[in-house]
Amino acid sequence: MILITHIVILTILGLDLAAFCIIIGRRYYTGRLHARLDSERAACAEPMLSLASNTEFTEIALLRRPPGGAGWTAIEGELFRALKSPEANKGYIRLFFDLLGYTGLYIGTLKSGKEWEQAAALEKLGRLKCASSVTHIIEALDSEKRDVRNMAAYSLGEVKSDESFSSEAVAALVNQIKRVAIHNEESSIRIIKSALISYGDRALPTLLPELKNDKWRVRAAVVDILAEIGTHAVIQPLIDILTDTERDVRAKAAKGLGKITDISSVPPLSLITKTKDPFWVVRLHVVRALGLIKDPIAIECIKERLGDNKWQVRSAAATALGTIGAEAYLVLVEQYLKSNDQYTREQVQEELAHSGIIDSLVDFVLKNRDRLPPIDGPNGSVSSSTSGEQMPPLINGGTIPPAVYVKIAGLLVSSGTGVPAEVIMKLTREGMGRRERTMAIEILNAIETGAGPQPDTRQ
Repeated sequence: MILITHIVILTILGLDLAAFCIIIGRRYYTGRLHARLDSERAACAEPMLSLASNTEFTEIALLRRPPGGAGWTAIEGELFRALKSPEANKGYIRLFFDLLGYTGLYIGTLKSGKEWEQAAALEKLGRLKCASSVTHIIEALDSEKRDVRNMAAYSLGEVKSDESFSSEAVAALVNQIKRVAIHNEESSIRIIKSALISYGDRALPTLLPELKNDKWRVRAAVVDILAEIGTHAVIQPLIDILTDTERDVRAKAAKGLGKITDISSVPPLSLITKTKDPFWVVRLHVVRALGLIKDPIAIECIKERLGDNKWQVRSAAATALGTIGAEAYLVLVEQYLKSNDQYTREQVQEELAHSGIIDSLVDFVLKNRDRLPPIDGPNGSVSSSTSGEQMPPLINGGTIPPAVYVKIAGLLVSSGTGVPAEVIMKLTREGMGRRERTMAIEILNAIETGAGPQPDTRQ
């Protein structure tokens, strides 16, 4: 037993020693390699400087190195560094990639190299951004190896500058995403989407016809790409596909419209009917988009979504109305006072508090209580005969028509109830500032005796 224990201990020590030697050996080898690379870079520094700034460089022999060695790697790195320089003549630098044999090696590797070697060669061809390489990269999209196909797609996304742009590259990427989308290959889809997005509007002539593809996953992938391109040219195609038979496609289109940089150019009337889509995710994103457009014409249809059966849509509707601004505040206040759904009230209250309207209105009520017009009916509506007197700014320096302003204030001091208890509770809730609590107490003191039940301010 003791002998076995000694053998085990010695084995462990031997393995530790071997691992230590391997680590030391690797560090030594890596250090030598880096030293050789530094030496080669220093040796080619002057010729490379001349190459980068001189289109008549003829001393190519100074840059020739045997393939695969440290010198070969060093020259390759310096050529890529020169290629990134804004001042460099990129076409001239690419010519030296050809003359020194790098481009030929990359293309040859695509035909006979191992999987990781092919992927590395594709990455370098992408960095070259050379139009003559596009055909070879496209061919790699048919590889049986997924990593090679993915790197080919990535490289086609890199070859997108004006000097190397190829409509064949876009067509190849679109064909590739049609293949992978059907099988829902997420990793490949992400890479191809990113590549197509990088082409921007130049990809649209090839992409847009695929919105009629009979495979819904393909349509969904194309909608995602259009949304990320996000230019004015994609607005109408995204609106048109909101009528798609597949709910996920409609949802992606609605979400995509909310990503449009120039969202104000989206016609709100084209979205209003979509707020009643049977799929709640579509309703959610359409309401959000309408809020970003900020057109008052959408207020009424958004108001209906405050009663949606999905809380996410109700929340989005409250946020959208708060975003539209003063024209929508009356809707929020009315819904706040009339809704029986506690969650909806909370969402509306949150938007009212975020906008600052509650503090502004109760302050207005305190200062102008005696000047408010008569209140008609139990819901706190006011008579149409309002004063034409211009009221002070309401929210964030904005103004609101005096009649609407007074009507909102009238709702807050609705008949027989005084200021709604929920407003007072909000102002007196723990965590609010001293000013808000003081204002609440002043409001309570201002309410006439017998005006209705008053909340307990000791909370």
